[in-house]
Amino acid sequence: GVQDTTLFSNTLGNGFIVKLDSLGEFEWLARVSGNYGSGIEDITLDDQGNVYSTGFVRGIGTLDVGGENFALGSGANYTGFVMTFDPDGNYLWSQLFNNVSGAHNSTGYEILVVNNKLLLTGSFSGTMDMNPAGTPITLSSTNGTNFLICLDTNSTYNWHHQVFNNADDGRTLTADSAGNIYYSYLASNTYLKKFDLNGNVLLNIDWGSGNSFVIEDVAIDQDSGI
Repeated sequence: GVQDTTLFSNTLGNGFIVKLDSLGEFEWLARVSGNYGSGIEDITLDDQGNVYSTGFVRGIGTLDVGGENFALGSGANYTGFVMTFDPDGNYLWSQLFNNVSGAHNSTGYEILVVNNKLLLTGSFSGTMDMNPAGTPITLSSTNGTNFLICLDTNSTYNWHHQVFNNADDGRTLTADSAGNIYYSYLASNTYLKKFDLNGNVLLNIDWGSGNSFVIEDVAIDQDSGI
C-alpha cells in the first residue's frame, strides 16, 4: 500500500479508501485526487474480497494506490467512475462515465455485486456514454436523470436502465437471495423497480406523492418480501 498514510486535500475535498485488518491496523490506502474535488459515494466487495467503489472526480483526476498513479478524469465538470482493487489493494481496473457533450456532469451513487455482476446507480445530464470500454452506447438528458447499469466484474457492459422525467434521487439498490435487483428513485413520483440479472423488469410500483415521498432504503426478507 501507500507508505505515507498522511492525507492532504484541496479545499474542495478528495476521496479515499483505507483497508484495516481485524485489529484496526493499516493495510493499504487508495487516494482519489481531483483539482476541483473528488468523492467516494459507495463501496462493496465480491465473494473473493475484491473491492469495488464508485463516486466522482472533478477536474484533472488521479488515483494513487500502492505508490502508483493512474489517470482518472479531466475537465472542470463532474465525471462518475467505478474502480476496483484486489484484496491486497492492487489496482485492477477503472471506468469513467464521461459526458460526451462535455458541458455537463455525471456521478456514481451506489454499487453492488450480485452473482459476478456489477450493478451501479448514478446520475448525469447532457449526453453520456454508458459503454466507454466498447461500442458507444449514449444516453441523453436535458435536465438530469438517473441510471442503473449492469457490468460484468471485468467491466464488460451488459445492460442499463434509464430514468426519465427529471429524476432527482435514485440511490437505493439492493438484491434478494435469488439475485433479483431492487432499485428505487424519485422522478415525477417515487418508484420501486425489480429487475432480474438480465435487465428484465419484474415489478414496477408507482408510489405517487409527487416529490414529497422518498424511499431511503429497501430490505428483502427470506420470503422475498419487500
